[in-house]
Amino acid sequence: MLIKSNELLQKDEMPELDIIDSFYLKCFTHLNTARSAGMGVGHIPINIIFDYASRYGLDDSFVEIILGVDREFIEDGNRDKQKDNRT
Repeated sequence: MLIKSNELLQKDEMPELDIIDSFYLKCFTHLNTARSAGMGVGHIPINIIFDYASRYGLDDSFVEIILGVDREFIEDGNRDKQKDNRT
């Protein structure tokens, strides 16, 4: 789901993903459910990412990519929260 100016993009506006991007998006979506949520959104626990990689025979580069995507996900959410607090 992509958002532009606080509105969801229409299906025909969504970017096309190649097979590799689709793979990582699917994995991130699965791992995203393990995220802790209390007072705010937390990172996906590293042990969950390592377990997932081990289970599916994925190497350290997979872990690094997922950690990077997770970091961006958290930072993006924090930027949105800061914008909301200013208005």
